Amino acid sequence: MDFPQFKRIVSALCDELEIENPVQEKDLQVMALCFWTDDRSITIAGTDMNRVSRLFFQELVPEGERRNYSTKSYITCDSAFTALFNEFFAEMLDHEPGTGVHPLLDAARTATMVEVFWKD
Repeated sequence: MDFPQFKRIVSALCDELEIENPVQEKDLQVMALCFWTDDRSITIAGTDMNRVSRLFFQELVPEGERRNYSTKSYITCDSAFTALFNEFFAEMLDHEPGTGVHPLLDAARTATMVEVFWKD
């Protein structure tokens, strides 16, 4: 799968942030993400395969909040989050959730809150 729209969105974000594309680990501050629902949580560690996803969540947290919370921050998965998430990852969401194709995206789809763990 090619995902041309996703590639354009990522390229524009990298240009705006003045970072390399493909996204490099050195440009990421997110170590892991924990997705909370009403009855469970799923923690996804940072990998080479989820660098762009971690960049997306990193940029949702205001810079000042990143400095104030040295180890973690929280994102509420409200309608504004859902709209941004669906726009950014639109081409990546065409699979059946739970198939293991994109576990991070599947977890984010059903989350009510995201806990962002920052690198030291």
